[in-house]
Amino acid sequence: MGLLMKKEDREKLKELKAEEERLEEEFPEEKIKFVDLLFGEDEEDIALEEALPPNEREELEEIKREEKKLLIRAISIFSGMFIIMIVVLLVFSEATKSDLLKTTLPLFEAYYQEHYQKDLAYESIENLCEKESCSSIAHVTTKNQEHLMSVSNELLGDDISTSKIEENYTKTLEQTLSSVQIVSHYPTLSYQKYFLQYNPHLFYSKVLPYNKAFDDLIREHSLIVHDIVLYQGNLDLANIQSLLSLFHEESTFYFIGQINGIPASLTILSKREQITIPITASIPIDGGTIYELDRTLNAVSSLAVSRVSENDIKTLGDYTITNAYTIKPELRNQDREKTKSSYFFVKLDNTAYTMQSIYEFSLSGYQEYERDDYLKIATYQVGNSTYLIGNQAIGIGSKKEKNGFLCKFGFCK
Repeated sequence: MGLLMKKEDREKLKELKAEEERLEEEFPEEKIKFVDLLFGEDEEDIALEEALPPNEREELEEIKREEKKLLIRAISIFSGMFIIMIVVLLVFSEATKSDLLKTTLPLFEAYYQEHYQKDLAYESIENLCEKESCSSIAHVTTKNQEHLMSVSNELLGDDISTSKIEENYTKTLEQTLSSVQIVSHYPTLSYQKYFLQYNPHLFYSKVLPYNKAFDDLIREHSLIVHDIVLYQGNLDLANIQSLLSLFHEESTFYFIGQINGIPASLTILSKREQITIPITASIPIDGGTIYELDRTLNAVSSLAVSRVSENDIKTLGDYTITNAYTIKPELRNQDREKTKSSYFFVKLDNTAYTMQSIYEFSLSGYQEYERDDYLKIATYQVGNSTYLIGNQAIGIGSKKEKNGFLCKFGFCK
């Protein structure tokens, strides 16, 4: 830009002159100061301007003032457009928000506030889906790893306050099995309507409806029981059948008969099967024990239990699977043994697997399974050992978070 104004520039300045007062009122002094920063001059520019004749210097100052005003107008227009865009996006977001967020989430928030007097801080909210079809079953995971469920925005429940139902279940179990001494038991109590496909390993499997009492669940046959019962004495199978009939058809019981604290027999009872298998031997292995089940009743001829390096397992998230093992039962000729069960019973020392904390992976390629696809292996803990009962080859382990980069320098917890 030359130091002398062109004729068209002077005409433009005259057109803008009329707006000067309005602009000065519209934009406070702070904006003018901000623009002054953008137009800051160094000492050389100032010296050149001072060398100009007075009339040219005045024209130059006028040009600068008008340029500032134009810049202020541009900033104002841009800011206004930006605000309008934000408002439009918010309105669009609200208009297109799913029913899950518009309707279901507020119900969970009110439920959580009412029952626990706290605001709901959630990590995720979803409808349970199967393939490309989604259901009306909603699942919330809180930042404390609690789980809340609903069905069609009703039947709200959680896995936080389930003790009353658990107490009533335990009382019923003890009354039904009064002829034996129950040493301990490890129940997972689930509500059938919260599942598309039941699996006791799902993170939300212990959620129970808040407004349903134990007797209500029994009347509806909607309580799924997955329980491992350690006992001493002689089981009455008729009593066990009457116990099973109270619950949903997906229920399964594992009864471990003990003698002097050592497993002596395994009874598995469900709608699909009823078997009792004596334990004929305890075979020590590296890191645990195999309890051999009577081969005249069980088709497993041998069991291979092997450790797997956590570095070899491909996980679904940014973590590793540690304390990992593969368990491979070898079966006898199934044409000859097809009427027999094919269970294994293993103890692994220095492990900590629970129904929800166990992680499963394939034996081919060591790829972690999606949790919906987990095999229904039964687990319980005694001391530092985990006991596992299953009937399929499986890879198992526990989750271990990866250390962050700063951990290398001692800056992590």
